[in-house]
Amino acid sequence: MQAVAGPPPVQDIVQDGARARVALRQYAAYAAKVLVEEKGVSLLQGHTHRFGVHARTTVDGRVLLGIENFSMCSRSQSYVSHANWQLGFSLVYFRPESERFHWFPILFCSDYRFVWRNREYTLEGVRSAR
Repeated sequence: MQAVAGPPPVQDIVQDGARARVALRQYAAYAAKVLVEEKGVSLLQGHTHRFGVHARTTVDGRVLLGIENFSMCSRSQSYVSHANWQLGFSLVYFRPESERFHWFPILFCSDYRFVWRNREYTLEGVRSAR
């Protein structure tokens, strides 16, 4: 028996106080891509449990980024087996006066370790990564 694909699940998003709905996509960064193309802004999309990025340069030279942020939940959930989720978070430095930002994705290892600024962070604590 072949499975029949239904419509993609949807998620509410808010931009400047206005609520909209966006369909979550099968592949990482596709929801972010759709939002960048439709809204014409850079964005950080959460709640997809995956990591993905879509970049676009507009005709006026602006570079737009659509980022699907990581998840920080446990990969072991009763409702899914072999989840295609990536754990981590993003650090974003934003300068309102220029509307420029720098983005740093932080991916967790399978044991929840990550390195940032020469420090290794683990469930047991922090130590120098040098």
